[in-house]
Amino acid sequence: MERRSAASAVGSEATPLLVSAEELYVALADADAAASTAFLDVGPDSARLRERYLNDIKRAGDRVISIAGLRLLSHEGQRSVTAIAQGLPMYNAHVEAARTNTRLRHPVGAAYLRRASDSMRNTMLPAATQVYKEAARQLSAAYRSGTSHAGTSRVLLIIGGTVVGLLLLAQVFVTIRTRRLLNLWLLGATALVVALGVLASLTLDAQEESLLRSRREGSDQLIVLSTARILALQSRSYENLYLIERGTDPSHLEHFATVTGSIGAPDGSTGELGKAAGLAERTGSAEAVDLIAQRYADYLAVHDEVRQLHEAGSYGVAVKLAVTTEADAALRLDEALRTEIEAARERLASNAADAHEGLRWMAAVVAVSALLAAALAVIGLQRRIREYR
Repeated sequence: MERRSAASAVGSEATPLLVSAEELYVALADADAAASTAFLDVGPDSARLRERYLNDIKRAGDRVISIAGLRLLSHEGQRSVTAIAQGLPMYNAHVEAARTNTRLRHPVGAAYLRRASDSMRNTMLPAATQVYKEAARQLSAAYRSGTSHAGTSRVLLIIGGTVVGLLLLAQVFVTIRTRRLLNLWLLGATALVVALGVLASLTLDAQEESLLRSRREGSDQLIVLSTARILALQSRSYENLYLIERGTDPSHLEHFATVTGSIGAPDGSTGELGKAAGLAERTGSAEAVDLIAQRYADYLAVHDEVRQLHEAGSYGVAVKLAVTTEADAALRLDEALRTEIEAARERLASNAADAHEGLRWMAAVVAVSALLAAALAVIGLQRRIREYR
């Protein structure tokens, strides 16, 4: 029962929570990136960025509702969800104030956007991180519970061995009292119990293997790539803020270097992308991870161009490159990450479903087989008793 509950928790509880937490974080981070890019871009693409921002805000609100509805989080996790729910309207208000003042050519617009970004980076994204980490912990706990084969096998062995021993004792007792060497009904009951034990053991092995595949080929890669995607979106916001403030706050570039350093080197050999490359050997997705690394290198290359132009005093050219070529490179990177994240989700869900499906009928088979074995034993004893009445 515990193994079945664990398999169910992986597929129907912990995984949806992890996916919703990842989508919430991505929606928040992408909203911040879209808002800051739209602030810089006053050209024809501003409408597209505006639509993207509004979609992200709506998606974040939907994810907050879905996570709250799952009711799996601890008290601290629920407080984090509440903090996001309370901060989202205020964040949106600051972004709208920045947009309005910018359209009116009031310089205070940058201050409003900075305030919005500060609330996102200092309050909502840390809260989303807490939710995501808790979701990952719950998924890991469900995997541990679902793959604790030793304890389950020990219980199965004890129960099966006890039942078989009792049946053998009954067979010996009947043989001694009736001087009949074999009782086919009792032998049938014994054979049924042994077969049931073997079947249960094989089923548990298959269930454990499905859960292990779900983790190795799904959740491990999902967590690594989701982390890389979140960091990439954060780096975009830091880049935009650096340009919005015309380089007066060098901490934005420092934060950019920190988050991209966590993603990895331009060749994808270290950091989160390095981990993803190692995990890709399990799933045969090396080509997809290589594409992610290539698009990440393209993104960093354009960033270097933007930084060099800004440092050379070509602010306008740097901004134009940031909102066109760099923004496109960031979108291509995000799309590559999103595609492989979805593939990892599918592998996770498919293997978790196999694990749950394998145990769904097990309780019924055990119950029916136990009743049948009991019936065979009773019939066997009754037949011998009738012979001596």
